Amino acid sequence: MPSVCIMLRSEVEWFPLFIHLCKNRLKYIMNPNELDYEPMRQVSECESYRQVRSIINAYNGEGFDYLVHKQRELAEKKIAREKER
Repeated sequence: MPSVCIMLRSEVEWFPLFIHLCKNRLKYIMNPNELDYEPMRQVSECESYRQVRSIINAYNGEGFDYLVHKQRELAEKKIAREKER
């Protein structure tokens, strides 16, 4: 039976945009031959940030951790700007 990973309340606003940004990065910026391509593909299929963290921890790449962190930052900032309007 597959494990169910439910999005936390704190993720509800920014996580869908985060996934969208990751998918766009994967599709338009990343090369399939890059080392970070496969982990980013896995991240783009996640349903919660806990799943994302488990991929980051398993991959154990500092550059990849930074890349994912920047996508999260972008998503959170965009949501914050939209709230201000």
